[in-house]
Amino acid sequence: MFKKIIKWIIWFIQNKIDNPIIDNNIAFKILWKTKFWNEIKLYIFGNWDEKILYFWWMHWNEIWTVKLMNKWINFLSKNEGLIPKSKQIFIINCLNVDGYNLAVKNPDYFWWWSIWKPNSNNIDLNRNFPTSNWQSKAKMFILWKYIAISCWKYWWSEIETKTILNIAKSENIKTIYEFHNCRGNVMANFRPASDKKALEYVKKSWFKLFSKSDWDKLDNLHKTWSICLWWYENDIDIIEIENITRYSSERRKNKQALINSLYL
Repeated sequence: MFKKIIKWIIWFIQNKIDNPIIDNNIAFKILWKTKFWNEIKLYIFGNWDEKILYFWWMHWNEIWTVKLMNKWINFLSKNEGLIPKSKQIFIINCLNVDGYNLAVKNPDYFWWWSIWKPNSNNIDLNRNFPTSNWQSKAKMFILWKYIAISCWKYWWSEIETKTILNIAKSENIKTIYEFHNCRGNVMANFRPASDKKALEYVKKSWFKLFSKSDWDKLDNLHKTWSICLWWYENDIDIIEIENITRYSSERRKNKQALINSLYL
């Protein structure tokens, strides 16, 4: 009974209270369609040379990051004058659309491992990038134990992964902000420019900095095959933001930092 009550409360919050819908008048481009024929959409603001990509993430149990992105898109559409003339902003509000659509129907976030990370092919997209240390299987430390996850038989196998890599390469994007739940910190890929941008994000948000020394303390199983390493190996700055909880879009905690990121 208690679990049903918690599930209902979470469902009510995420579907009735904190459920921002992107304005229908905002134009978008369809980048690809997923296994279940859902559209991966790209929103573009500005039209100049230096390009920043924001994308809300790929894991089922992190749907609140999509809600945060929807608010960011609506905000920029009404405040395009804030965007520097030298910048063009690319936004993918939801990469793992199949997972998102399933997760919103099953709000098991109090028992958050019930709906977990993969896409519709049961692949952890964050381990599907062509890094120098890639392998077909990995382990994640969940609930105080290591759980095996699949990276598929070869890298870059998934539509969602291809979408990100294609847009990054075709548009020559050099800075990326991507969002997760739920550690409450900001991490870069330890390039000088990305480290500076991560620190600036921390100053304007409610989050802590995840430093290089914090990274070095992690088990090696946490560090392999991920998107952060791929960006590092391809000279792209990435700033990874981990919201504090799985139960809110946390717009107030991110708003000033997001606005400030336009000017870095």
